[in-house]
Amino acid sequence: MNERTVVQILSDYQGYEKGGNGFMRLITFQPLTSSATISTYSPYTKEAFIEDADFHHAPMSFSFPIDF
Repeated sequence: MNERTVVQILSDYQGYEKGGNGFMRLITFQPLTSSATISTYSPYTKEAFIEDADFHHAPMSFSFPIDF
């Protein structure tokens, strides 16, 4: 059996205003660049970032290499 890399991401926005304001993590797979991009977005507030001191320790958007 081939070894596989498993990437886990836990994002808990429930403590934010109104139970999280609908914030979610979106994953975009980019086979041409062998990468995946993670972004944060709320369709409720139409924001792609969170302005709160409690959440500043986590990046709202980032990319990482992935082997397809």
